[in-house]
This record gives sequence, C-alpha cells and structure tokens, in this order.
Amino acid sequence: MPDQNIIHYFVLGGIAAAAIIVWYVLKIRVIQKKLVQAEGEAAAIRKSSEEDAVRLKKEKELEAKDDIFQWKVSAEKEIQAQRSKVAEMERGIAEKEQFLFLSGRKSRVDLYREPRIID
Repeated sequence: MPDQNIIHYFVLGGIAAAAIIVWYVLKIRVIQKKLVQAEGEAAAIRKSSEEDAVRLKKEKELEAKDDIFQWKVSAEKEIQAQRSKVAEMERGIAEKEQFLFLSGRKSRVDLYREPRIID
C-alpha cells in the first residue's frame, strides 16, 4: 500500500500542478482581455479628447472673429460719427465764409490771413 499512497500523492500533486497552470493561463487571458479593453477605452478617450479640442478651437476662433467684427463695426460707427461732426463743422465754416463774403466785410482771401495788430 505504501506504493499506492505515493502514487496517490503524485496524482494529487499532478492535478494540483495542472490546476495551478490552468489558473495561471486563465489569469493571463483575463489580464490580456482587460489590457485590450483598457487600450480600447484609452483610444476612445483620446479620440474624444481630440474631437473636443478641435471643436473648442473652432468655437474660440468663431468667438474671436465675432469679437473682431464687433470691434470693426464699433470703430466704423465711431469714424462715421467723427466724419459727420467734421462735415457739420465744415458746413458751418462754409456758411460763415459765405455770409462774410456776401456781407462785403471781408474778402475770402482775408479770412485766411493773420490779423494785423495796429498800434
């Protein structure tokens, strides 16, 4: 019987070794599947991040273009207001020149001469 016990021990040892090997192989496969899954998720996150970055870049460019357009419109309004003011002042000066010219007090040339100081 001692030979049978030894055989039983070897068989049990072999079964235990086979179980450990099977467990190890299955564990490696599970780890590999998790690794592949994690790589897929990382790729999806990377792609999503790149798409978000492109979208945000386009949004910021659009906002900047809108700001520039608003500044341009504002500047054009201000320039137009200044031009209107200058034109109004020029009209006023022209009217005064016309009045003075027609009234005979001064000639048009005299309007632009420096006044003389009489002692």
